[in-house]
Amino acid sequence: MADDTPTIFEAARRWKDQCLLQGTSVFTDRRLWTAENFRHLDRHYVRNLDEGEGTFFSKLQGQLAPAPAAAKQLAAELFWVMYLIVHKSAIGPDKKLFQIRKVWGWSGEPLPETHWALGDLLGQGISHPGTAYNTHRWRELLFFITAMEDWYELELDRRREIAGDPWKMGDWLETREHAKGRQLRHVLLSLLYPDHYQPILTASHKRDIVRSFHKEWGEQDDVDYAQLLEVDKAILAVRERLEEQHPGKSVNFYDEEFVGVWQAPKPPKADTAADTPTDPVAADEASAWFESRFGAAKVWAMSAGHGGRQWQSFVKEGIAAIGWGGLGDLTEYPDNDALRDAVVEFTGQSNPFNDTLAVWQFSREMKEGDIILAKKGRSRLLGWGIVRGPYRFDETRAEYQNIRQVEWMHTEPVDIPKDRWITNKTLTDFTPYLPWVRFAFQLLEGDAPDVAEATTADAYTID
Repeated sequence: MADDTPTIFEAARRWKDQCLLQGTSVFTDRRLWTAENFRHLDRHYVRNLDEGEGTFFSKLQGQLAPAPAAAKQLAAELFWVMYLIVHKSAIGPDKKLFQIRKVWGWSGEPLPETHWALGDLLGQGISHPGTAYNTHRWRELLFFITAMEDWYELELDRRREIAGDPWKMGDWLETREHAKGRQLRHVLLSLLYPDHYQPILTASHKRDIVRSFHKEWGEQDDVDYAQLLEVDKAILAVRERLEEQHPGKSVNFYDEEFVGVWQAPKPPKADTAADTPTDPVAADEASAWFESRFGAAKVWAMSAGHGGRQWQSFVKEGIAAIGWGGLGDLTEYPDNDALRDAVVEFTGQSNPFNDTLAVWQFSREMKEGDIILAKKGRSRLLGWGIVRGPYRFDETRAEYQNIRQVEWMHTEPVDIPKDRWITNKTLTDFTPYLPWVRFAFQLLEGDAPDVAEATTADAYTID
């Protein structure tokens, strides 16, 4: 860790003593961290989420407008805690201070011009949480408020007992209602207990580190990766072992010396033809056929839910839909990296390339007028349709909340000959594979060539 980082942990210790235990304040000597003030934030923010237009802070200002001044000041201190560990490459110190001052100012009082918790301290962050930390800031704040509301309902002796044991605090945070997938859980634990929790703010990175070093050492891996506390204990054991192997060295898992053990190279950016069987129809002929029928549209092969179970809903409602509703509105993510970080946290996968690509393409690349070939697994086509509407997130649906309007033109399923089976991915851009696409339409519309005649001696085997 950098030489100046103990200042961050000293600030976190003071926050723990003054706020978590005594209920006072970071910036004043008043009592701000109280059950009453968190109930105000719960009422005006948690139970009053604003999904309309506007920036995060403009909407937050409107939500907190009726709240007492003390609750607004408390909200500013929550952001101070959330930003304390964040490296300046993710959020600069000036931006941190500006946002904290802005929220505090909603109370009608200015924030002190000079204070130990402001200034240089905000430029010392040691971790880069990824863009998802900002994109999902509203969820992180929701978790923080509801967890602290629970915390201040506890008796002081119980709070001291939990705060005095790093693993008890980890277990307590992990069992809060909105803890799943929240990076703030990692932030709080690494700030409060740097000797026990790594300054790593992504659960998938922690899992990858433990798995990879166990494999590197040829050891049995019996960690229950669904339990974050168990992963935290396992990664601490890995760190302690590495420190024994490198006397006098402070282990940072992102250093070049260690990162190559657990972090794989980034995958290629696009699908390859290796996923798709070849077709005997000439590519130029298929291209001419497609252009004459559909113009410049793209064609997508898309699963209708696991085992095709969403197909009847697709046809009845005139939609196509994909899962991952827990990510929220996919257009809120500024870029593919932010979306990937969110998918990592949501799924627990270490490298969810296909899932990230599917949600990105469905929300950003698919256009009105494009063609969808609905499929079940690799071996059955369910029908085809034309995209008639933009992407939208429909939270009223129980599942498959990411949807597009589709006019389904053909809804009679057909089996795909085994030598023409296709990728099993949720969504694939099949525009590069027009010979196969032409065969699929011939199959659906009853105009397919005889399979025995169309299959060449060089058909792909399983090998």
